[in-house]
Amino acid sequence: MVLFSPHKNKYFSTVSKIINNFMIKGPVTEKSLLAFLRKNGFYEADFEFEASLLNKVTQSMHNIDNANYHILKKDKNTYKPVIESKIPVRPTLIEKQWLKMILQDQKSQLFLKNITINKLVAALQPIPSPFEPKYWDIKNQDQYCDDFSDVVYQKNFKFLLEAVRQEKMIRYTYKDKQGKLYENKEAYPFRIEYSLRNDRFRLSSLPVNLERPIKMNLSRFLHIEVLEDEHSDVKNTTLKKLREKKVKQPLVLEIDNKYNAIERCFSLFSYYQKEACYHPTTDKHLLKIYYYQFDESEIIRDILSLGSSVIVIEPEHIRNQVIRRIHLQVSLSNDCL
Repeated sequence: MVLFSPHKNKYFSTVSKIINNFMIKGPVTEKSLLAFLRKNGFYEADFEFEASLLNKVTQSMHNIDNANYHILKKDKNTYKPVIESKIPVRPTLIEKQWLKMILQDQKSQLFLKNITINKLVAALQPIPSPFEPKYWDIKNQDQYCDDFSDVVYQKNFKFLLEAVRQEKMIRYTYKDKQGKLYENKEAYPFRIEYSLRNDRFRLSSLPVNLERPIKMNLSRFLHIEVLEDEHSDVKNTTLKKLREKKVKQPLVLEIDNKYNAIERCFSLFSYYQKEACYHPTTDKHLLKIYYYQFDESEIIRDILSLGSSVIVIEPEHIRNQVIRRIHLQVSLSNDCL
């Protein structure tokens, strides 16, 4: 079985997106194309791909193996695709099997409409899948999780997802675990987190009347309303406070892939913006994580839980805190001997 098709790579995905966007938005300028490539992770090192895509490869270039692709054609100051149709989605067998498994999870109802789920289930019915739930043994997970099939829960989740995606404010009523009620509060939601251990979703938001963000379990929301642009002044003020808490220097981890460290890292830091790369000469992975100041305590706890598989490269103050806590733990252990 081929797990990763050589044809479905980063370049194929990017070209497909470009052509499909053309079908919706029409021809675009070279500047817009380059901006799109930057957004999709292509930088100076991918110059040959850019030149080939824009049909700029010449005999004078040192590397002429990369011929012009002729996927796009230039018309005055804009580009448009040679073919005049969208690139269809062509999933492999392993992707179909994975999708069939995902649809059996109740959480799929939070992201897809029932009509979509029913169509996919019917289409995937003849696909043999080894990924049946009965073959999975999930350990170290709380027994009591959110009820993802609850209609009110699904409605609230979709409201919050819309608000986060469209960067809109919300008005909500929330009851905490002590039973205290927070009625008609306004906040800017900026992240939905999923805890694999707790099997719960949490919302990170910055309330209008607070200087620090808070996290709330989605199951405790009693009412949610997405606010429109008439609250733009309040939104801009709240957004400014949030941006000021964004850390400029990312956390950089060097990961030795032992004890499933790569999988554990991506699970622990799943709800952060991040970049990853692999260095074959050292057989090490580098993971850059972009975070807010208020995430630091939780991040340090997660780093410590990874043990010797991970080294903090930067920033220095987090590296020093990790070292200090390790020294403290060693000291406490020695005192107990």
